[in-house]
Amino acid sequence: GRKINIGTGGYSTIQESVQYQARTPGMKLGVTQSHFQSSGYRDHSGIRKDLIQVRAQLQSSALLQTDLLVLYSDLNYKTPGGLTLAQLSVNPRQSRPATPVLPSARDQQAQVFNKTFLVGISNRFFITEKWKLVNAITTSVTGFRNPFITNYEKRKETNLGWRSTFQYDNLQPRSFQWTAGVEWQLGRYEIDSSGNNRGVADLQRVRDKVKADQLFVFSQVRFRPTARWDIEAGLSTNSCGYYRDWE
Repeated sequence: GRKINIGTGGYSTIQESVQYQARTPGMKLGVTQSHFQSSGYRDHSGIRKDLIQVRAQLQSSALLQTDLLVLYSDLNYKTPGGLTLAQLSVNPRQSRPATPVLPSARDQQAQVFNKTFLVGISNRFFITEKWKLVNAITTSVTGFRNPFITNYEKRKETNLGWRSTFQYDNLQPRSFQWTAGVEWQLGRYEIDSSGNNRGVADLQRVRDKVKADQLFVFSQVRFRPTARWDIEAGLSTNSCGYYRDWE
């Protein structure tokens, strides 16, 4: 089926979305596209958001199910800055004005740009009626820019994650569940903070590269002997490291 929504409102607000869904005996598919924009109540406070999302579920057999998620978002919003009580009394809709030391938020084109692309895949395999193996992997890339009143920050973030769990679930005659698994995450971040000359990056101030590596191993038991009692116990170990200049 298809669904289209369009709306409008004050402050030049426009919102629209398109949804499409399809289903076959072995597949479910959903696609969503949306757009939102508004000039905002205050000066230099406009926002624009665009999103595309695809979700799919594949049922290869009664024992195997695969889920897929693909998402792309593009966000831009202007930051008008804070006001003093005197400035608020004069005009609550103004953006932060210039001072003897700093330019105004509008002059510096203070705003945030964020573009993110994400892919996630999850696989469920029912070994038997009581034993299940679940694997999932995700990856994302984010481009971030923030011209601010005092500086201009740029970041590129790359993330990768993997999770695998092994589960035993016995609901009869009393509920007993055991889960064991491992999860690993890796993030790489490039950070560049420089001066801001009316919305344009100028002399470089700080440049850094950071890598974050995390590993979790866990096991958990859940037992429900009666309708009134629920007993849980868990054990986990983890390691985490941060590294600079990972090239």
